[in-house]
Amino acid sequence: MLDEKAVKKAYLDNKYIVSFRRVFQPFYSQNAGFYASELYYARDRNLTKRGQVDFLTGQQVNSLIGFKLLRDL
Repeated sequence: MLDEKAVKKAYLDNKYIVSFRRVFQPFYSQNAGFYASELYYARDRNLTKRGQVDFLTGQQVNSLIGFKLLRDL
């Protein structure tokens, strides 16, 4: 799914990860390393092209999904 390198980039840049129909929030822990938790799934439409990963601010994600769900990290 998401590789650790992409999650690390999003975490360090304070961005959310948008991939196809899903929005993820990046996290880091000493035990697990970099990982992402799914926050939103778009049932009715694609947010990006399949296989494409975008790094967006909370405001950009809210604009993309059409309602206020997230805040900037």
